[in-house]
Amino acid sequence: MPGITLAELIQIVTVCDRDISQEDVATIRGHGYCYVNKVVNSYHHEGRLENLPLGFWPRETTADEDERILNVARRVFVIDGEGYPE
Repeated sequence: MPGITLAELIQIVTVCDRDISQEDVATIRGHGYCYVNKVVNSYHHEGRLENLPLGFWPRETTADEDERILNVARRVFVIDGEGYPE
């Protein structure tokens, strides 16, 4: 799969600046809020994510937060066909 769906994306949330534990993964998967940001939105512009509406993100983040959130997404879901084990 070349990207993630909106339903999957909405489940991703930011967590503390630390490695993601099994508990964190469960929390991320079960959470209903979306704090994913402009980095993933930029992936949409590059055609790397599917079904992602523009103007979806509720806040701006720093470059460090961007990278951390993208790492969360990579761990929990498949992005560009590259899945990370739990």
